Amino acid sequence: MVEDIKNIPAQMPAGESDLVICNPPYKLNGSGITNPNASKVIARHETECTLDDICIAARRLLRFGGRFVMCQRPERLTDVLSTMRAYELEPKRLRMVQGRADKAPKLFLCEAKRGAKAGYMDVLPALMIEDENGFTEEMKQIYGSYKEGHDG
Repeated sequence: MVEDIKNIPAQMPAGESDLVICNPPYKLNGSGITNPNASKVIARHETECTLDDICIAARRLLRFGGRFVMCQRPERLTDVLSTMRAYELEPKRLRMVQGRADKAPKLFLCEAKRGAKAGYMDVLPALMIEDENGFTEEMKQIYGSYKEGHDG
């Protein structure tokens, strides 16, 4: 099923989900390099949905105390945290994702809880993708056997 995120909540029961996960467009509409492929523009830029649209959908779908997890670029951290909070999705865990220890983070993972009290947020150590030997042990555990037989 392909559907606009703004229509999905109307088709699904409200307040019954324990977990909503989203890998949204990373860039604001009109920012960064625009790909000539329309599908890639929609996937990478907030042309068809915004952080507000995503948080509205997540809030409606989640039960009280349900978790909302998002992956996003570090330059959007303030946008994500403030938008989550505006829709009663309180940020509770944050983790930066780095390719290597000597590189700046390229992504972050944020977990919010619907209806949680404002305040404490657990900031976890960065997730390192690679070390001098290739994938870190943690990344090997995350990927598990997925990579086996998947060369592309």
